[in-house]
Amino acid sequence: MTVTDSTGRPAVTLLRRGFMPGAGHSTVFAWWGTKTDEVAPFLEIKAGLLKWDFKLTEVGGEKRPVATVKRDVATVKNFFTDRDDFTLWVEPNYDCAFLVMVVVVLDEMFSDDN
Repeated sequence: MTVTDSTGRPAVTLLRRGFMPGAGHSTVFAWWGTKTDEVAPFLEIKAGLLKWDFKLTEVGGEKRPVATVKRDVATVKNFFTDRDDFTLWVEPNYDCAFLVMVVVVLDEMFSDDN
C-alpha cells in the first residue's frame, strides 16, 4: 500500500511480510517511494498479538525506536469514517507528519482484520 505526499508523488510504501492470518503475527516494512525491490526498507512495524499496538523501529544500525501506535479497538469506530481511532507516541527527533502517513496506511491494512 502506498501513500502519496501533498504533490501526489508516492512518498511511502508499506508491505506486510510473514503475515499469518488469524495468528496475529504481522511485520510491516516501510520504504521511501515505491522501489521496494531496489532498496532496503527504513522502518519495521511490528504488530502486537491482537494488533492493538504497533512498535515502529529503524531497520539496520542501532534499530532505534521511532514510535508506538495504539489502536483504540475497544471503542466504537469513528462514525464518519468507519475507521478505528489511533494514538501515536513519537520518539524525539522524528517527523510527526511522516508518521501520521504511516498510521493512515496501518488503518487501511488492519481495520478489517479484527
